[in-house]
Amino acid sequence: MKKKVLVIGATGAQGLPTVKYLLKAGFSVRGFTLPYDPRISELENMGVEMLKGSLFDENCVQAAMRGVNILVFISVVPTAKDPIPEITVGKNVIQAAEKAEIEYIVHTSVDRAGEQEHFKRWGYEFWSSYRMYWIAKSTVIDFVKASHIRHWAILKPAYMMDCFIPPKAIGMYPQMKDGKLVSARLPETKLTMMNCDDLGAIIADACREFDKYDHKEIPLAGDSLTMGEIAATISQVTGKKIEALSKTRDEMLADKELEGMLQNMFGGNEEMSTNGSLLADCIDTHEWDNSDGYTADIDYANSFGIKIATFREWCERHKSEFVID
Repeated sequence: MKKKVLVIGATGAQGLPTVKYLLKAGFSVRGFTLPYDPRISELENMGVEMLKGSLFDENCVQAAMRGVNILVFISVVPTAKDPIPEITVGKNVIQAAEKAEIEYIVHTSVDRAGEQEHFKRWGYEFWSSYRMYWIAKSTVIDFVKASHIRHWAILKPAYMMDCFIPPKAIGMYPQMKDGKLVSARLPETKLTMMNCDDLGAIIADACREFDKYDHKEIPLAGDSLTMGEIAATISQVTGKKIEALSKTRDEMLADKELEGMLQNMFGGNEEMSTNGSLLADCIDTHEWDNSDGYTADIDYANSFGIKIATFREWCERHKSEFVID
């Protein structure tokens, strides 16, 4: 009899490749998502049993766990202002998994979650939006490790290469289509990265051969490049010129075109921002990359048997998806 895997976050950037690899590995897959998710039919056509509901509804979450052997828990992303939604969801999911006597949980978090007290600027002066982010991530990891679930693995991917193609690139690098890769990262700052495709393959492998991953927190990355090296690679692969531009916080905040692009993208949604400026929140993350950054060891990440693509290899896979005028 096939083992059944419940994937929370099945329709997202990490969830879709995870589902595909799980099906390929022979698992029976159940997905859980919001009722209005536009990708429900896509997964149903793949043979995935889709359940719809809210992760804030404990009864709904518990019902989704029935008959499940393995749980893949891909974290939701909280608003910048408040870590409580992610923490509440994490608590609901872990408690439901315990009640359902789930055998094994694979949780995806982020590289360096749990290390935040060692960050150079950690404390009340730490960038407010990022402070909430790290508190939420580390708290949910603590829930997993303190649970009564016998087997668990925590996968901690670094920065996602997928941020350089739509839909993420539209919000994170809105001037990229004009050949400008703008950030507040210093020219010498290296960005340690992996990608959603390979994360899905590793999640499926962890479900199939959990002894390799059991009770481990595993940082994941496949490459580490400066923004200049990233821009050069994209240019070489796509044949379209793109330039990395390093700006100071003040220079970026003075770029009204950039702020306007972000406001148009997110509809002026105040809940997306801590500083009252989406651009300021974005700059916070770049400055953290300058001072601390992701530190996942590439050799260790590749030691589990799934080769994580370099940035060039990933660009070749997604060559047609770059939008550069």
